[in-house]
Amino acid sequence: MDSRQVTKISYFEIIGENYRAAYSNRYDEPVQAGTYQNKIQDAVNNGKLPGDFPAKPDVPSKHPDRFLDIYESKTSAGVSAYAFRLNGVVDGRQRLRFADSGPFIKLPMNSSTHEDFLTDLRPYIGEDGRWASFVCDLDAVRSSELAKRIQSIAEREDPERRHARFLTIPFCLNVVDPELDAAPWVVPAEEDEEMEGDDRLRHEAKARFSARLRREIFTHGGVHPSAASFLSVEL
Repeated sequence: MDSRQVTKISYFEIIGENYRAAYSNRYDEPVQAGTYQNKIQDAVNNGKLPGDFPAKPDVPSKHPDRFLDIYESKTSAGVSAYAFRLNGVVDGRQRLRFADSGPFIKLPMNSSTHEDFLTDLRPYIGEDGRWASFVCDLDAVRSSELAKRIQSIAEREDPERRHARFLTIPFCLNVVDPELDAAPWVVPAEEDEEMEGDDRLRHEAKARFSARLRREIFTHGGVHPSAASFLSVEL
């Protein structure tokens, strides 16, 4: 797939929400083929997402570990670029930047037909290494042999649920906490699960420990992204 075919950019701003990384804004912009890298660089130079009224992404899950998933419905088509701006501020300090070794890690799908949907993974110069992007051909995802196998199995096992068939493409944000000078997950994240009874008491004890840890050890390592995120494409 030729990344010069990109005709849409989806911009995402990532913030720290209760010490977890989450999308705060999404802005979709149509672009002429061959211009997307320059468009993203313009946004980097301006230090903000483009658009007058960026919209908060519709996150269908309330689970914090799913706050960095991207959902593309059937109305989304063609070749899209996905641009990310890290804005993980804790106590007034930026606690996220992309790693020098590369901004993303593509997790294995182990498909027998060897699909590789995420291409042109690149960082951008400016704002202290807080911008990066990748490209995905949504039409190629839907026409892939892997998508055909998913459709075939879904049709056989649950033919009524035609509206809920997705191919999910896993990736990981490869980031560093500038104060730790290491990935934020080297320090445990604060736990925020709701519990009852004995579990609640254990949770409160862990929360007291976490509060002490937060004071003493870099605020839980700054902002924790999901262990894995997914670009979910409706088939």
